[in-house]
Amino acid sequence: MKSNIRKMLRNHKSQEEGFTLIEAVIGIFVFTVGILAAVSMQMTALNGNSIARSLTQGANFAASQVEILRPLDYLNDADLTNGTHGPIQNGNYTLTYNVQRDVLLPNTMLVNVTVNWLYKGAPKSMNLVYIKYDII
Repeated sequence: MKSNIRKMLRNHKSQEEGFTLIEAVIGIFVFTVGILAAVSMQMTALNGNSIARSLTQGANFAASQVEILRPLDYLNDADLTNGTHGPIQNGNYTLTYNVQRDVLLPNTMLVNVTVNWLYKGAPKSMNLVYIKYDII
């Protein structure tokens, strides 16, 4: 009886050693799908960062122009006359701004700053609206 149990244990042990070829192929397939998903996610994240960078640069260019216009004299500065001013070029970005006096309230001007640029061949645009008032 003991010898039968030993034979059964030896036979059982030899049947369960290692992986089969199918298990290894399935494991490699699952690993490959996971790696491809991670690479795809990284590429999408890099593209999103690139778009965000271009939008941030456009917004910074518009904000810097508003900061230049803020301290100018309301009545006497040529950069604050009614109408469209520009274009101002900064690398890939082109800025224009439009000044309209007394549109919203008396003694105020509406300054609409527009930045245009190309991103991967597609035109992009950003507007920043600023209200400047005359201190009475």
